[in-house]
Amino acid sequence: MIVETLILFLNAYRILILIRIILSWLVSSGINTNVFFKFIYSATEPFLSVFRRVRFFRLGMYDFSPIAALITLTIVERMLSHGDYKLSTFIVLFIIEVWGIFRSIFIALIFFFALRLIFLLFSLFDDTDFMRGVDSLLIPLSVKINNIVTDKTMSYTLNLIVADALLMAFIIIFEQAIFAISILAFYLPF
Repeated sequence: MIVETLILFLNAYRILILIRIILSWLVSSGINTNVFFKFIYSATEPFLSVFRRVRFFRLGMYDFSPIAALITLTIVERMLSHGDYKLSTFIVLFIIEVWGIFRSIFIALIFFFALRLIFLLFSLFDDTDFMRGVDSLLIPLSVKINNIVTDKTMSYTLNLIVADALLMAFIIIFEQAIFAISILAFYLPF
């Protein structure tokens, strides 16, 4: 009964953090006068400030501490629901959650590379401003991904194909590595 109540509290707290994140994106600086936001801010700030102090979660002007806080809440909830309270379980679940975020980004890149490749092969939307904008993002990304394995200059079409293949291979390899780590962590005593 206590564990179920704690899990329910963690879910509600996660929702409050998500609301705070969304409100901070959508509402301007006058938000501090709103009673609802003051409540959410005072309820979530002590927990979020712990993660904000970790410099690793800040990259330039980007602050990933709310994501780390949400991941931590998810991990604690999973540990409570499964009754597994080992440090190794926490570490493996943290790795799995972080990998899930990166995997989503990689899958989105694979999709955009493949979609742009189809547009190139069928000469669709070639001279539009939108495609020039898409190309200004995809060309440097595909070149950087390809430079991991080769420094040869390739055509844009070949760059997209190789970048797609490399990202797919990376996802498959990393999925297997995480699976092996999770099995290994099951046998760790701590």
